[in-house]
Order: sequence, then C-alpha cells, then structure tokens
Amino acid sequence: MKILYLAPISYDNLKQRPQYLAEELSKKHNIVYVDPTVSVMKYLLKGGDKPFGYRYRINAHLEVMRMNGMLSLHRCMESVWKGFSFWERYQIQKLIQWADAIWVGYCPWFNLVCNFKGMIIYDKMDDDIQITKNSMLKRLIAEVEPKLIHRADHIFVSAQVFKDRIANSGKKAVLIPNAVEIQYKKNTPAKKWADQYRIFGYVGMISHWFDMGAIKEILNADINNYVVLVGPTEIPRFEHKRLEYVGRVTKDEVGNWIAAFDVCLYPFKNNEFLDTINPVKIYEYLAQNKPVLAVKSVETEALHPNIALYESSEQLKILLTSNLKQPFSSEEEINSFLINNNWGNRTKQILEEIEYGNS
Repeated sequence: MKILYLAPISYDNLKQRPQYLAEELSKKHNIVYVDPTVSVMKYLLKGGDKPFGYRYRINAHLEVMRMNGMLSLHRCMESVWKGFSFWERYQIQKLIQWADAIWVGYCPWFNLVCNFKGMIIYDKMDDDIQITKNSMLKRLIAEVEPKLIHRADHIFVSAQVFKDRIANSGKKAVLIPNAVEIQYKKNTPAKKWADQYRIFGYVGMISHWFDMGAIKEILNADINNYVVLVGPTEIPRFEHKRLEYVGRVTKDEVGNWIAAFDVCLYPFKNNEFLDTINPVKIYEYLAQNKPVLAVKSVETEALHPNIALYESSEQLKILLTSNLKQPFSSEEEINSFLINNNWGNRTKQILEEIEYGNS
C-alpha cells in the first residue's frame, strides 16, 4: 500500500507518535511523510526554518518531504477562505494521485485532500484546539475536524476521551495508546552532577500546559533536589540555581538524558486538557526503569501502580519525601512491559483494523 502521511510535526522534531508509526508502517508499505509547510508569513513573523521545500529518504520505503511555502500564507488563514492553500494544493496533486491511502495526522490538512476517493485514515493524537492559542486556527480546526471524522474510513485515537467524543458523533474510533521502542538500551547518562543532588528530569515540549508550580515545589522541598528540563521552551523561564534548561536535543540523545535522571517527571497542569494526553515520555521513562512522578489523569491512571501519581501540591510534597522506587523489579518485568507497549505492536493493531475492522 502507498500511504501519503500528512504529519502534525516535522520528522526531525523530537521523536513522537507520528515518526514511530511512519517508520513501523514503512516496514510493509511505502510511505511519504509530509512535514508541515513553513509559510512565508510564519517565517517573517517568527523566523526559524526557511519556507523552502525538500525531499530526503529515511529508508527504502520511507521518504520525508516538505512542500515549498514561498507562496503560502499561515494555515490559520484558511479559516477565512480555504482557497489560500492553492499553492499547496497544486504541489500535492501528484502525491494524491500516487497514494492508495491518505493518513491525516493533523486535521487542517484535510482541506487539501477532501476530494480524495481512496482510503482516508485519521490519527488523532492531540486535542489540537486546546494546544493552539491562535483563535483563527481554533476556528479552522473546529470547522474541519467534524468533516474529517465524517469522511474518514478509519479513525485511531491516542486517548480514551477522544474515543468517547467520536463515539458520540456516531463514528467508531479505535484506541491506540502511545508506546515505546522495543529495543531496551542501557543508555550512558548524558551528564553527571554533584553526588549530593537528586536529579528530577523532564523530556518534552515546555509550553502553556506545563506546570512550573510543580517544579518550584520540587526545588523548595529539599536543597539537594535539582531539576533538568530537556526540550524547547515556549513560556518564560523560571531562573533558579538548581534548575537547568537543556533545550532541544536530537532523537538519539533523549535516552541518554533519561538515563541521567534519578526521578522522571510529568508535570502538566491539572485541567481538562490533561485527560487528552497519553504521554509518550512516560513509556520512555518506564522503558529505562526510572521512578516516575506524574500528575494524575485518566491516561496516567492506566499506568499506575508503575508510576507515582499526585493531584495536588500537598500530595506532591508527600511523594517528594518518600522513597520513589523503580517500577520494575526484574529484566523479565521490563521485557514484558516492552512487549505489550511497543510501536511495532501498536502498528500491528492498526494494520489489523484497516484490513479486517469495520469502519
């Protein structure tokens, strides 16, 4: 099968669900993974990547590309008139003709491929309306997503709350939680700190959903607590002598940073958005048998008792004084976790649903 994979994030970004699934799918199918277009408007306003296109190959069956954005406006402008995407529509036509199936990983892409006659697969990994602060983009998502859900032949979701919402619309969604790579590695710690420190670490995006209050609680609980935040930061930094911002790292470095932590963190704000996140990072933490301190949600409860959960600052303070133990007591338990929660296993479920399931 030839799959046009319209991705929510660039392939060279921190490795998450889209890249893992694309790689696994490419073991049996031909995949063209399309990075989000960088418009001239975005480049002029925010800088970063230039709005040029590219194509490169990951393996014999997986190719990554980005369309040229020199004549494109920001995606949110489609909330005014979807004709603004004419330049992308022109560029993507040959790929649409090539594809047997189109995988939509971010619902606004649907406007480009809504007339496609073949199989359309929708993989919902995030609550996109909650993530963005752009009011025009929120409006576009609210307009497009119901159309995509109605049209999709197969719908996969990362969280139970998404499955329930889609069921209320009369469509079937299949729950495919996030996962981890099957290869369990003894990583070399990325850095060594003074021996008296207890290193609390987080890997991932640091944005408006991140609970900096929890970080302050950790730092205030003990003068030997040291916090390391690995990943791009979109919110104002909190400066502290025992708080270190590492910034963005490559996919290959993530495991080494996790190996350097004594306790791994999932410190998100406790709100409705929290229940929509099935956190890849926790699977990665558990694969290295690290103690995990996480805010309680529908999705993190499913990983209990392998992780320590808190709902309030008072509960967090109590846990910080406790002995947070490794989640698994043997290599056999680690291997069992990996066998049941790896990306190959998840992709097998997806392909079985596409082949045998009823939409």
